[in-house]
Amino acid sequence: MPRKRTRLTEEDVKASNLAYSRRYEASERGKKKRAQRAARKHRRKQLPLCLDGFARNLDEEIYAEADFTPPRHKTAFQQSFKGELGFLFPFVMAPPYTEESLHEDQARTEMRNPQILGFKVQGRLMNWEDDQESMWLEELRLNTRLVWLEKRAAEVERMYEHWLRLSKLDEEGFDESTTVGKVTAALTKIHRAWAARRVVRLRELSCLEDV
Repeated sequence: MPRKRTRLTEEDVKASNLAYSRRYEASERGKKKRAQRAARKHRRKQLPLCLDGFARNLDEEIYAEADFTPPRHKTAFQQSFKGELGFLFPFVMAPPYTEESLHEDQARTEMRNPQILGFKVQGRLMNWEDDQESMWLEELRLNTRLVWLEKRAAEVERMYEHWLRLSKLDEEGFDESTTVGKVTAALTKIHRAWAARRVVRLRELSCLEDV
């Protein structure tokens, strides 16, 4: 004798579907799917890692000035980059320099070969650049994107002002009839170029390229 077909009401179907959904959500597969949906939703809500709208736009002049190749192949650059040559005070700091600092024995020794001194200073600046960009990446891990982007935008402005100051100093020039004047003029150009490089790298968030 054939089995009598049971007629399901709309309420029965809803109850059955609800029970199935609850069992699925409680299963490992259901939990995994729920986590994936949450992750996709979170990614959609996150701000893009871009400083557009946060930091100033840069003009072609600073991009052109930042477009140089550090002298990585020079021994003095490599030694300084690795921290083997000390702090190189005061030359690793941006000009102008005080007369007192330039009359220190170490400073007078370094000034005897301005070109090598320039390689040393650039090695140290590259070292600082790497350390700072590593610190920014760590901050990104510890902060929300909004907080991180706001901090970087403020630094773009600070660095940009620093570049403007060095540009003005460079354009005003120095008395290059003396060793001190020649060295200060050469290092002003180096610090100016590296200041431009740092502004551009931060504005473009170059530190994220290998992440």
